[in-house]
Amino acid sequence: MTEALIEAVALLSPRTLERARRLTCAVELLRAGKSRREACVIIQGRFFVCQSSAWRLVDIAADIAETECRSVTKTKGKGT
Repeated sequence: MTEALIEAVALLSPRTLERARRLTCAVELLRAGKSRREACVIIQGRFFVCQSSAWRLVDIAADIAETECRSVTKTKGKGT
């Protein structure tokens, strides 16, 4: 995303940008090897969201991380 587009999103919908930050953080935590439970607790503490919101966010992040992992595996398999 370009910087101008990010600024436009932030002006139009600051909540959307904040959700994107939380989601990015959750994906990074899962990629770093944290369990879903650990990631949920960290998201709750860092962003001051309720447990149910953190669980939903981490669930979405797990789907994203898993999908990216599968696509990388498929790409590596095609070259051999």
